[in-house]
Amino acid sequence: MYYLNVSLKFKYSIDKFYSKNIKLSEPINSYEEIYKNAFILLNKIFNYQKSFRLLGVGAGDLIKIETFCQQLTIFSQPIKIVKKIIQSKILSIKLIVNLKNDLSWNKTN
Repeated sequence: MYYLNVSLKFKYSIDKFYSKNIKLSEPINSYEEIYKNAFILLNKIFNYQKSFRLLGVGAGDLIKIETFCQQLTIFSQPIKIVKKIIQSKILSIKLIVNLKNDLSWNKTN
């Protein structure tokens, strides 16, 4: 499952609960990404001068990755993969040209 929302909830020692969430543009499914986004939220609203009693991190808006589609371009692929694709196409063209030359040479002989 992938998540489109990361939330942060905390309580200072004597205050009420505070919460904040962030809606993500692309789904995530790793705890590192959840942690990174929660830390961004924490830095926006947390007062480091006060002591706190509770700190909670959550992820929500679950989706299956099949429901999230994104159009890929050749520029979104790593350069090595693009180079391999181009090299294989060039090799295919060379083989076709060589085959045509061989066939035409055989016809003349």
